[in-house]
Amino acid sequence: MLLLTAFVAVSLSFLILDHTWMAGMVVLVLFLRLLATKNIHLISSVLVICVFFSIRFYTWQQNVHQVMQVTPDVTQKQHLLIYSDETKISGDLLTFKAWWWEKRQWVNGYYRIRTLAEKKTLLQINKTKIWNVTGKVLPLQAPTNEAQFDWRRFYQGKNIFLAFAVTHYTLQKVPPGQMAWRGRLHDLRQALRLKLKRLPRPLD
Repeated sequence: MLLLTAFVAVSLSFLILDHTWMAGMVVLVLFLRLLATKNIHLISSVLVICVFFSIRFYTWQQNVHQVMQVTPDVTQKQHLLIYSDETKISGDLLTFKAWWWEKRQWVNGYYRIRTLAEKKTLLQINKTKIWNVTGKVLPLQAPTNEAQFDWRRFYQGKNIFLAFAVTHYTLQKVPPGQMAWRGRLHDLRQALRLKLKRLPRPLD
């Protein structure tokens, strides 16, 4: 029963998210196979699980729709929890995944580095910090052409629906609690990553 339910759930996911005819056919075949068992308990159990799955997905989709309706907004004195190993610098652009403390949701953030000294400082960050920031909140952008990778959909799969463009920041320590405990694990990963970068190529 569990295996059949898992197949139905996965097929429903592809059907709802991708709207593909193949997923629809798989769902239809699975339901016909389910009815062919003539096992009332099995049929009832799978249908209850599918209804629960559908309701949960509908609720999630409504929340996603509300979040994506956000218009560009300049915010001040917001707090972003940024794990030390969730940052990446390419040229003068710092990108990161952050927990927006006030809104209780993940965001995809970026910051344009102004000086080489600032870049050097950011490269050496090895501790999870809370960033006190000012910036602009934007919905994630859809791809501009057919062949372009759909980053918006990629981040939606990670429950990230907004971008935060930071214009100014200051750093502070993370207060004790669950986030601080998780932060120490991320800091350990970052320390190992920085140590490995010091190795000669190609070991780095």
